[in-house]
Amino acid sequence: MSTRVLPTIGGGVEERLTRALAMRWPWIGASGALLIAASAQAGFDDRFLTSIAIVVPVAFAVRFPRTAAVVATAAALGWFFPQGYPIPVAAGAGLMVVYGVAAYRLRAVDIGVVGALFLVNAVSPFNGSDAGAATYLLLAVVAGALGFGRLLRSRSAIISEHEALAVAHMSALREHLLLTDRTAIARELHDVVAHHISHIAIQAETARYTTPDLPELAATRLAAIGESARTALTEMRTILRVIRSPASQPEGTGRGQPESTLAPRPGLGQLDALVEAARGHGTPVAVTVGGPAAPIPADIDLVAYRVIQESLTNARRHAPGAEVDVAVDRAPGLLRLTIHNGSRGPVGSTDGTGLGLVGMRERVEAVGGTLRHGPVPDGGFTVVAELPLRQDR
Repeated sequence: MSTRVLPTIGGGVEERLTRALAMRWPWIGASGALLIAASAQAGFDDRFLTSIAIVVPVAFAVRFPRTAAVVATAAALGWFFPQGYPIPVAAGAGLMVVYGVAAYRLRAVDIGVVGALFLVNAVSPFNGSDAGAATYLLLAVVAGALGFGRLLRSRSAIISEHEALAVAHMSALREHLLLTDRTAIARELHDVVAHHISHIAIQAETARYTTPDLPELAATRLAAIGESARTALTEMRTILRVIRSPASQPEGTGRGQPESTLAPRPGLGQLDALVEAARGHGTPVAVTVGGPAAPIPADIDLVAYRVIQESLTNARRHAPGAEVDVAVDRAPGLLRLTIHNGSRGPVGSTDGTGLGLVGMRERVEAVGGTLRHGPVPDGGFTVVAELPLRQDR
């Protein structure tokens, strides 16, 4: 149970007061001070015993509000030490503190029971004395303390609700800004990248039919270039559709159109097509698949496909003509990918930004996997990715 009594409000005196009242020592000190004041007014007669039973609960009212309210009620109504009214002023102040804290912390039904007891006591005192101004004054004091505690509780609830609304507003604003940025990125990608890829596809197809005496191998390569460009355009348009409009995401993400409106995400099921495309570009590829067949989560399947795809692209760029070995090993709870290419060819490109490897690492780490890559003694390059298949990753 929380030890806060006042609502948490940032800044100023109120915040410092809230922190102070959250500790136990201020309450113990207040209880002691009220007890001294009660003894100074009432001496050490029966009213002082009643004052003790009323004031001591102030020390633990925050931690045990129900117990404090029960003890203070029994003492104020004369169930412990029957005597006439009025009780000492300090004891009345302690009674207000106990009921203010109780009204803030307890349920409405508990507060209703306390108020009903003092209402009955005002009309017919439980200690056997006659009803009078003192009993009605006691009722007014208790009702005021209970009302103040409930108002403070309502204020705290309103402030918490406002804070939650502010957080929700900021979250909605961030999401709106994110969607705006995504739309701008999608527009730039479509206007720049799609434009140039379309030109590549058109020029490759045009070259096949306008170049006289074109060798068969060159025609095959140009056809492969055109096909790769068209595939890239198709995948990019699918991604751009999702970026531009989150409502176009498939069902299962909680938004929009059915999954059939989008092409299926690539995975290891398309590994053969990916390898054939690499071979068509002049890269000899050998594939080894080991381990028991087991279902692979969709996100892991996509990451595995992208890792192999990026590795084949890097091998073609930096070691053209070198043989590439792709090993896919399934172990219990783990999918291991090993892609190794031989030494660089004589015309291999050595420049590059390295963003492909960075993106590969980000994809792998996003699903809880690990990625290692680097040159090997034979002059080649190896990429090893380990992807967890656990559902609780």
